[in-house]
Amino acid sequence: MNGGAISGNTGGRTSSPNAFSTGGVSNLGGSTFVMNGGTINGNTGGSSRDAGGVHNLGGNFTMNGGTISGNMGGTSGGVINAGTFTMNNGTISNNNSLADGGGMHNAGVFTMYGGTITNNVAARNGGGIEHSGQLSVFNFYGGWIFNNTAAVGNDVHLGGGAFNNNLPNAAAGAIGSPPPAGTTTQTQQPTTTPPPAQADTPAANEVRVTINNQPVNFDGQGPVIVDGRTLVPVRGVFEALDFDVDWDQASQTAHLTRTGQAVTISIGSSTFTVNGTSRQLDVPAQNIGGRTMLPIRAVLESVGYNVDWDGATSTILVTAP
Repeated sequence: MNGGAISGNTGGRTSSPNAFSTGGVSNLGGSTFVMNGGTINGNTGGSSRDAGGVHNLGGNFTMNGGTISGNMGGTSGGVINAGTFTMNNGTISNNNSLADGGGMHNAGVFTMYGGTITNNVAARNGGGIEHSGQLSVFNFYGGWIFNNTAAVGNDVHLGGGAFNNNLPNAAAGAIGSPPPAGTTTQTQQPTTTPPPAQADTPAANEVRVTINNQPVNFDGQGPVIVDGRTLVPVRGVFEALDFDVDWDQASQTAHLTRTGQAVTISIGSSTFTVNGTSRQLDVPAQNIGGRTMLPIRAVLESVGYNVDWDGATSTILVTAP
């Protein structure tokens, strides 16, 4: 995006209150969006869990300029990042969230080298940035985050994950203070290689899965992180566990069956069933990159598997009981 405007859009509401429906830009798994200029403004998310401006769900979003402003969302007014978001320049401002993250809700890898995040409002946490999720990373090299408003954490609320303050000096940027008069807000390139967490953190197609120490290979779309939960392609994992996988297009429902076990889960639903018993999901099943993606821990533990996380290798370890 080198110019122009994405403006005045409203995400379509769905029958599920947990479904995602962004007003402006949805950048899904494996996709790349580069914003060099222009505006994403005046958009409204279509559900209580969505962003007004940008929902970067497992994709790669680079902001080199332009403005994301005046958007309204349920989870974030400006940006929900559940992938990799690099901000070199530009402005995220005057967005409004009904919950957390007025400017940005970061549940992936967010690296800020320059630009400004200002005058955003959140009803709860993180007026500028809500940084949360066990696997999320916020790398701060420069830029200015100031004059944001929230009930808790006006400019940045560190609700979880890793925060790496790599600011080289006071002239490069600040959290909580505006730039001095005459200071440029353009990108402050790092003088050292970014920390390993930026490259190795499983935020966008970098999570690996093993079943009884055997790696699972994914065709195309790989695992993604959404709100601190890992979603995996249903066929890649469950067919490796000898489940039969059937898809009902009309109801957008996956049926997973093998001897003595039957799992039913629908796109956008916050519940699923195991042998007719309803279970709760923290994150609903979703269609990402043309694949049906399921929250791996909740579903596998419901059918008796052990699920562990190896942070050193970014691997989900699935073992038989």
